Amino acid sequence: VGAIVMPFGVSRLITDFLRWPGFDAPAESAWDAWAGFYTSLTRPEIREVFKAWCDAHPPGQKFAHRACDRPAKSSPSMKWVNPPVAYMLHAGAALLQRLDVRLPGMRPNGRADRVALEAYPGFMARQWLQAKSYKHDDARMQSAARDEQRRHLIDRLSQLADGLTVHVHPDIAQAMQADGKGDALDAVLCILQAVLGWMRDPVAFDQPPGADPLEGWIVNVPWRDSGWSVDTMESGAAAALRKRIYAAVSEPMRQRLALLGACVTGHAETQGADSIQDPSKGSACQPAD
Repeated sequence: VGAIVMPFGVSRLITDFLRWPGFDAPAESAWDAWAGFYTSLTRPEIREVFKAWCDAHPPGQKFAHRACDRPAKSSPSMKWVNPPVAYMLHAGAALLQRLDVRLPGMRPNGRADRVALEAYPGFMARQWLQAKSYKHDDARMQSAARDEQRRHLIDRLSQLADGLTVHVHPDIAQAMQADGKGDALDAVLCILQAVLGWMRDPVAFDQPPGADPLEGWIVNVPWRDSGWSVDTMESGAAAALRKRIYAAVSEPMRQRLALLGACVTGHAETQGADSIQDPSKGSACQPAD
């Protein structure tokens, strides 16, 4: 079982909205169809499409969020800077496919002895530190205050609830304390997230039964009574905005997307206030009039 610090998908709204492969696929094969498409794009191509998306939306609504992003307070997985999680997903999804891993709630047909979970150590750290920072990639920003917060987190590991006791070898504790980037400490927090998920459900690792197979869920982020919701858009508004976004990218980019299986030339629209988030409402791509 591997708990990996990277998003495993993007908002369903993006895939349905832009009619990317996987949007109308059966749940058990949707992620593979989508991941094969997404990882075939280059990073500049991903940025071009996502920038067109953001430019077409007003301030405060530029990014599409997954259902798990809000309760976890994680960055939307379409961000290409600060942090570049869209690129992390681009690199990691290809490896997950190559290793034929099982992704609970997303890719059920992978190898039973290779389970990958999306982890976010910042979620667990935030519960103990509130808004205080414990790491920084820039050595110039690695302060005594952040050193102290790492020490607090290491001490907190021995005071866990849920019947867990964590014994940290002194050498590992020293490595976590000395690592100003926080990678060593984050690795241990990822292990804890995986263990807590397994304790609650040793098969599904406590993934919500209603989680979208294209979005996934961050392990150990609460979903019961959390009020989590998905981003949606009325189909008529979606059609107009989709046309605007595809008009904003270059012609070579549109041709490239179409070659990889995206529907960029128009399609039969659903009528009324149906949500394009619902894959059962998807329709086949048809030539534009």
